[in-house]
Amino acid sequence: MELFAGTGAFGLEALSRGAAAVTFVDRDREAAEALTKTVDFFGIRGQVSILGRDALEAIAGLLDKGQRFDLVFLDPPYRSDWILRALSMPRFFDLIEYGGLLVVEHDAAMPEPAVPGDFSRRFARKYGGTRVEIFQRGNLDVRD
Repeated sequence: MELFAGTGAFGLEALSRGAAAVTFVDRDREAAEALTKTVDFFGIRGQVSILGRDALEAIAGLLDKGQRFDLVFLDPPYRSDWILRALSMPRFFDLIEYGGLLVVEHDAAMPEPAVPGDFSRRFARKYGGTRVEIFQRGNLDVRD
């Protein structure tokens, strides 16, 4: 799942590398329409779900349907409080399967996100003004 999908670059790359399906979430109507055109152009509509909704509403709706994902990419607008808001949702982490990954991209000046104890940080790196962190659910002994 790609939250704050924008162009959908991360999810589209995942599909090109073998992901079976991707759920994109972005409340910006123009971004969702552009992503729909891209998906249709590549003929991958059957592998894609595009939710043109607020991220917190989409998360709640997906949780209510029992949806779980192997990979959740969280890349909200920089200098926003969206990471804190999403990670503060009591059930947010239920979206992620055991062994699944949470990838968080954020402004490097912002504090590192806090994740629950059943997640471990697998990767953290700063690229200019951007910080990318990868967390894995479960106590798996898998290192990059």
